[in-house]
Amino acid sequence: MADLLRIQDILTKIQAYRSDADVDLIQKAYVFAAQAHEGQVRRSGEPYVLHPLAVAELVADLQLDEAAICAAILHDTVEDTSTTVSDVEELFGTSIAQLVDGLTKLSKIRFNSSQERQAENFRKMIIAMSRDLRVILVKLADRLHNMRTLHHLPEEKQKRIGQETLDIYAPLANRLGINAYKQELEDLSFRYIWPGEYRFLAEKVSQTRDAREKYTLDVTNKINELMDSYELDASITGRPKHLYSIWQKMRRQGIDFEHVYDLIGFRIITDTEKDCYQSLGLIHMNWRPIPGRFKDYIALPKANNYRSLHTAVIGPNGQRIEVQIRTEEMHHVNEHGVAAHWAYKEGRTKEDNADQKFIWLKQLVQWQRELKDPEDFLDTLKLDLFVDDVYAFTPNGDLKVLPRGSTAVDFAYAIHSEVGDRCCGALVNGRMVPLDYRLRNGDMIEIRNRDNQNPNPDWLRFVRTGRAKNRIRAHQRKIQRMVNLDLGKELLEKELRRYGKSLNKITKSKTIDKAVKALGFQEKDDMLAAIGAQRIQASSTIRYLLTIEEREAAGDKDGTPADGDKENLGIVERLAETFRRRLTKQRSGIKVDGMSDILVRTAKCCQPVPGDRITGYVTTTQGVSIHAMDCPNIKTADPDRMVETYWDHQNTDPYPTWVRVISENTHGKLADMSQVFSQKKINILNAACNASRTDMAVSDFEIVVQDAEQLELAIASLRRLPGVVSVERLRPA
Repeated sequence: MADLLRIQDILTKIQAYRSDADVDLIQKAYVFAAQAHEGQVRRSGEPYVLHPLAVAELVADLQLDEAAICAAILHDTVEDTSTTVSDVEELFGTSIAQLVDGLTKLSKIRFNSSQERQAENFRKMIIAMSRDLRVILVKLADRLHNMRTLHHLPEEKQKRIGQETLDIYAPLANRLGINAYKQELEDLSFRYIWPGEYRFLAEKVSQTRDAREKYTLDVTNKINELMDSYELDASITGRPKHLYSIWQKMRRQGIDFEHVYDLIGFRIITDTEKDCYQSLGLIHMNWRPIPGRFKDYIALPKANNYRSLHTAVIGPNGQRIEVQIRTEEMHHVNEHGVAAHWAYKEGRTKEDNADQKFIWLKQLVQWQRELKDPEDFLDTLKLDLFVDDVYAFTPNGDLKVLPRGSTAVDFAYAIHSEVGDRCCGALVNGRMVPLDYRLRNGDMIEIRNRDNQNPNPDWLRFVRTGRAKNRIRAHQRKIQRMVNLDLGKELLEKELRRYGKSLNKITKSKTIDKAVKALGFQEKDDMLAAIGAQRIQASSTIRYLLTIEEREAAGDKDGTPADGDKENLGIVERLAETFRRRLTKQRSGIKVDGMSDILVRTAKCCQPVPGDRITGYVTTTQGVSIHAMDCPNIKTADPDRMVETYWDHQNTDPYPTWVRVISENTHGKLADMSQVFSQKKINILNAACNASRTDMAVSDFEIVVQDAEQLELAIASLRRLPGVVSVERLRPA
């Protein structure tokens, strides 16, 4: 019954703003979803179909078309039922099917970490929303309803989902100009991430509600009288700040609740822009404005097309109040964002003015293509979604809108990537400033370039924009590859000398080309760089090269092994049985294909740690050897000897692994790195530090960790150290 009432509410809403809406299509989607989700329930115990209907109602509140509403109703059918995208396309058409596909998580793909899964989900979402912004509007509605019902989930999931919402979805709602969603998502995230602080603030605000409501009414009446006296038509409302913004202010300014004076904001909605400015003058005539708190977002709109006048004044009884002044049209756009002015048509291909307002979305699409590392991608996504704009100008008067806190280097990269790369100095308003100078509204910036200048890794300490960070990191990767290539050549040459051979001879004989191809590399330098990075071992590569030479000498020109008799499929079981033993005092920490009491050892070539995807290889003399799934040495192993293996999460034994840090060769770097390991409670077993020919220091650490997560946290902290070019996990030599 509840679902029937809700679908009727949805139909009533869409007919109110789209008289020609295809209500039969929406009803058809409802019937299909109800059948697909039949028998499924949410954590609350409610029928599952109520969730997509609630999302569809939120989408209708945004006044989107029937295709978006159908996609909202169907958005979980592909992910949570046997329905396919093809089924949706056959019944509802290509447009709705593409929307549903864009909303479907990558739940059927296996990822190496939760971070990689999160990054790939956002990659897919960004690609889909670049084709059709309705994808993200429906996704935001989906997230909002999930947050409203988050109390039914375990506390751990509440915090994880709340943090993801605060990091990605609330800023995304802000970038799209949907202020109502932004504020509610922030408050709901606040409630679950910091429950104690949330309850404290909620109680404080509740205690002052009566006095606040009386004050709000008094000020609203005074502003109304003021507007009437000058015959200005205006609608005035007062509202308390949302809890998260109050808490942010307390943290930012280091004050307690009693010293947050501007808890109430007032909104004046007028007929015209002229009335907006006249209303501002009246407010400033009657109450003293607070210096530095006036913002004209009508003349200079925010990047998300937000337009309004903002001011703060000392109001009645000496209390600070915030006032926003805008037209009705501005208010509609500010609350509903892109949904308020995005014109949807099936098959729309041409760009319109709305497309131009969201160039940042095209930048996100470009970054998701360039950034393969999940951590880099998520960092960039979070960085560029949190936007509080600053406006600065080139000497020619071109306006550049950058995130608050951006520096002269960010400005250089905003002009052009090469201008940023070659940046050596900056003049702001005619004065020379350091490159980490933080821009202010109205600054005029002139960038100085030098031809032999390259991006400095120290810039990563202060640049704010994703564009700048991406370019600097790209240069770091280039340096890292050069270092790895040099090291790889040295290691391979050294290993070849043991057999009376040289890299030059192996290269001329074309033998190395066959090894490169067989090991899955595109070219020789890729393999050498992998050896230098110790992703593969020089000794293993040499043995492979020599084997190819021996086979060629024996007459096998392509270097592949001759066909022989296959061992029967029972080899794994027979060999595994040979090494079965009772372990009474020590746990291996690894389970082998459902079998217990198996002699296992982690392979030295890849040294997997808990959290890595692993597989087992049954050896002839040493039991089951455990390898990381991406270990090059396991890729050419006999598949008949492979067994499935799993980490025993009850085991708490530490595991050894190697980390390489490439940094500037300056004083104190080694101490900084050691401090990071100490803070993360990681012991160092061995360390080897060498200076390369590119004036960089290469530091290899053998450490012991509890799991991959502890290792990733340490690597992330190392990457943030000044002068560090790269940090990567190593295959031991």
